[in-house]
Amino acid sequence: MIFGKIIIDNRDNVQPFYDGLSMGCGEIHFECSTCGHDVREETLLFERANERISIEEREYLKNFFNVVKNPYYNQTSSVGFMRCSHCKSEFALYIGSGEVQMGRYQASLVAVVECNK
Repeated sequence: MIFGKIIIDNRDNVQPFYDGLSMGCGEIHFECSTCGHDVREETLLFERANERISIEEREYLKNFFNVVKNPYYNQTSSVGFMRCSHCKSEFALYIGSGEVQMGRYQASLVAVVECNK
């Protein structure tokens, strides 16, 4: 797996992009660095889809992003892949999400990097 440039890097200042009541934790979204279109997916769907990536890929991503257990208050780390629906460019992501208080969910986009497979 070869990565291009890091297009989002919030590791030094992680902030939630979603803070509310939905277990889905809102939508991950960022601008595609190839075509400029919006890349979007519901946080929970991203996490479920990426439960199926191989252990080797998951470990590689965790090492690359230097994943910490809780990137933000009471959030669990997740890594995986998303594609731009317009140009099909692929990106590796590092996010945090979780139920931070009873019935209150948060999610944070920690880092995004271009994939050059």
